Amino acid sequence: MLAELFGEAGVPASLAARTAARLGPDAAGRLRADPWRLLRVPGVQPAQADHFARALLAQDARPDDPRRGAALVLHLLTEAARQGHTVTPAADVLSALERARFPDPRRAVEAALDEAEVLSLTEEPEFDEEAFDEDAEPPEPEETLGPARWALAEEAAAEGFQRLTLTAAPLLDDAALKGLRDGLAEDRSLALTAALRTGVSILRGTPDGLARTALAIASAAASQGVRTALATPTDRAAADLTPD
Repeated sequence: MLAELFGEAGVPASLAARTAARLGPDAAGRLRADPWRLLRVPGVQPAQADHFARALLAQDARPDDPRRGAALVLHLLTEAARQGHTVTPAADVLSALERARFPDPRRAVEAALDEAEVLSLTEEPEFDEEAFDEDAEPPEPEETLGPARWALAEEAAAEGFQRLTLTAAPLLDDAALKGLRDGLAEDRSLALTAALRTGVSILRGTPDGLARTALAIASAAASQGVRTALATPTDRAAADLTPD
């Protein structure tokens, strides 16, 4: 069914497997109901989704179609998430839609929210006591948007991290930590302290730098009789962590 639909619309047959994996067994039916859903398939660009919609809908494929607007919003947020931004300021999304010449950017955002695959989050501005002026208008809260599946996953991860933090106990006392920190660079010393004193920590940095830091922390803990283990996502990553 999907191969037939793609043949009818002139879409390369090689895209069928990715589309079925992303949209499920009823991919053909879902695409007939909303051709712009093709934009949810990894690698598909807006111009390609527009071409597909025109092939199926002919003159009914309008630039201001709410389905197109919702697909564009989700696409923009997904691309931002792949670069590490699970939420994006709504103002940036509206500007991107204007650059894409969508006739009514705000309507596109509303359509995406109605689909429930995009979440709107409001972040209150930080209070600056030094710059406070009682006659000035308070800053407006910033609205951000994010793909629902990743925004919810990030929220769940944050809640889990908070629970672990509240129940974690130091692995070493201050005296032992001081001995391990002697001679270390400041960033390595801080990472070591966070990992072994708080029990739960998150490190940021380059992949190679993080690997070396994680290995150093585990080795330091093991030298003090603390049982340690390093988990990696792949066998290759585990091999890279093997001490020289």
